[in-house]
Amino acid sequence: MSRVIAEVDLKTIDYKTAIPYKRKIQFLNKYESTNILLYGEYLRCLNPEKKSILDKYEKIEKKEDFYRFVYEGSSPKFHQSKDCEFLHSDYKNYKIPEKYRNDKNLTMKYRQLFKANVHLIDTNLELFKYKMGDFYDEDAIKPLHGGKNSGIIDIYNLSFQETENAINTILERYYALRINPLTRSYLDLFERFYSATNALKSLAHERVYLNREQNIFIEDFFTNIKSPIKKMLLSRQRMLFNPDLSFHDSVLLELGFSPCSKCF
Repeated sequence: MSRVIAEVDLKTIDYKTAIPYKRKIQFLNKYESTNILLYGEYLRCLNPEKKSILDKYEKIEKKEDFYRFVYEGSSPKFHQSKDCEFLHSDYKNYKIPEKYRNDKNLTMKYRQLFKANVHLIDTNLELFKYKMGDFYDEDAIKPLHGGKNSGIIDIYNLSFQETENAINTILERYYALRINPLTRSYLDLFERFYSATNALKSLAHERVYLNREQNIFIEDFFTNIKSPIKKMLLSRQRMLFNPDLSFHDSVLLELGFSPCSKCF
């Protein structure tokens, strides 16, 4: 989902209308507000009859296959089951032995056999060797760790009204900070550098010159106000546009994803 939103050209979005709540939230910059709205639009367009976000999205193309690794040149996957082991496992890849790389047919046979039996490497290596036969190569079973799986997005288990109440409570805490002259000055400093699209870099650079009390305040502000309200707003978008998180496979296929071979 985040990958889809990241591919949207934000220049096509009218920032003036990017208000993700019933009232403007000063401490959200334009980029954040737009992304929250795009999240809702993405959920809405999972219905194939409403695909306005797809008009701004460039389909994920398959990467070129150089026949050097077992998993190469494939498209990103979507899953049917939240319990799918591929969804929860870290990404691993394996080198194809050099002696097969110049022969495409041998490479494809090696891949097919390896993928069908890769689960045996950790559970029954002798059986894996038997299944691979002449294709077995001791050096080729050492995994290359490609990184963490994107995994599952946490969702607040609140009703729509409870979510709005939680947002309003956080906003009241923010307004209370603006009443106090000292904390208002800290907020003004924060919002001045956090209003631009490239805000995070601006703030990170500027914080070198902030005193200890200001740094502590901003850390607390991020942790207890800014971060939770962004999560609440995303949850609100979900309940507004797709409360059941339902979708049609054809939309994800159109976006360049393919079904997981394990759970479909």
